[in-house]
Amino acid sequence: MRRRARYPEVLKVPLWLLALVVTLGVLCACSPPKGRTQQTRTPANAIVLRGAGATFPLILYKQWFSTYQHDHPGTVITYKAVGSGEGIRRFIGRDTKDEERVDFGASDAAMSDTDMALVEGGALLLPVTAGSVVLAYNLPGIQGDWNLSEAAITGIFQGKIRTGTTLPSRGQTRG
Repeated sequence: MRRRARYPEVLKVPLWLLALVVTLGVLCACSPPKGRTQQTRTPANAIVLRGAGATFPLILYKQWFSTYQHDHPGTVITYKAVGSGEGIRRFIGRDTKDEERVDFGASDAAMSDTDMALVEGGALLLPVTAGSVVLAYNLPGIQGDWNLSEAAITGIFQGKIRTGTTLPSRGQTRG
């Protein structure tokens, strides 16, 4: 009978933590160097649309804007992925410098009626894309599909739940 090798405790890293570190490393490697901005050539008499907001749809927007600009060379569209809240702030024009103001903002959530009322000329909300977040888990003692409650998900990420036997029973059901 073979004995399984025992690894030092320091090597027993939760899978979610390892995935997070790898994801952050990839994202950092893909971002432009600090202090360098992408310059867009603006033709004379061009229509320039500036946008800012959510980071999630950035890759999709880049493709859409590139395609549109190819077909309409007299139009330049720029977009800064600064986060949903910042996109709304820049669109409203609240506490913004002139160079921060944008013609359109993108947000993961709809603007509130209060925020919309602050937009000079009004605002039109258009759902343009959708996505989802998936929680993958690998806890000892859990087999098959499970629908985890918010309390269970929070406990897993806080490190309070380390095995299937410590899951809160309320709100947890088999899928």
